[in-house]
Amino acid sequence: MTQHPRFKSHRFWTALSSTATFQRATVFVGVVLLSSFAIVPMVLAGYKPPRSSRPSGSTIATTVRGEGSCEAGTKGTLTALAPLSHIGQTTATHPTFAWYVPDNQSYSIEFTLYSRTSSGKPVLLYQTQFKSKKGIMQYSLPNSEAGLKVGQTYLWQVALLCNPDSPDKDQVLRTDVEVVAMPAALESSLAKTSDNSQRANLFAKFGFWYDAIAEALKDTKTKSVTISLLENLINVEATGTPDKVKQQHDRLQQVLNAEQQ
Repeated sequence: MTQHPRFKSHRFWTALSSTATFQRATVFVGVVLLSSFAIVPMVLAGYKPPRSSRPSGSTIATTVRGEGSCEAGTKGTLTALAPLSHIGQTTATHPTFAWYVPDNQSYSIEFTLYSRTSSGKPVLLYQTQFKSKKGIMQYSLPNSEAGLKVGQTYLWQVALLCNPDSPDKDQVLRTDVEVVAMPAALESSLAKTSDNSQRANLFAKFGFWYDAIAEALKDTKTKSVTISLLENLINVEATGTPDKVKQQHDRLQQVLNAEQQ
């Protein structure tokens, strides 16, 4: 696998007199209660950046290069569903990465993962191509590939290849991810549930953005958890001072607006 030159580049009880009436009322109350529980949305604890987090792009600038879309007049931009005010963390050695594509037409996408040398220089670790689709996309490092190492920071990049013959027209985003060991308290809590929403909540509470969004995106029946996480992240990014963080806040708000439609 060779290095590509472009690097240069979401939830009455009343007194009753007869037994029959009592039974019917009991069933009715049960249905009302069950229905109520069914429509109450899960309340997320909210994503909390890890205390050990540091600014993203400390060695390589975290950026989106280009206009953010291949098609002129497109609403929204190519956006990493990840923090830029700090380096997002994961406990997974084969993590899931997510981003938003605004274009209606399908283009080739090039996903690249880099490790870092001791001096911070990026070294190609993995690269693949596939077709884009409008909306939130995700990609997980295949299990057939060597896992990422705990304690290491990696750079991931998505390039939307608008014109294969003109790399300078590519829309590119890149940002960092840090792999850390899973806390015992989190591991114990996760072992008690297989519900994706609950697991996303736990990961968010402990500060693991990449794991939280990955669990949220597994729930294909509702976008509520994904939307809640995006709202959390938008609030976090709103406190950032660098221009690139403010821009990420605006891009994420556009993604949220699109997902809520």
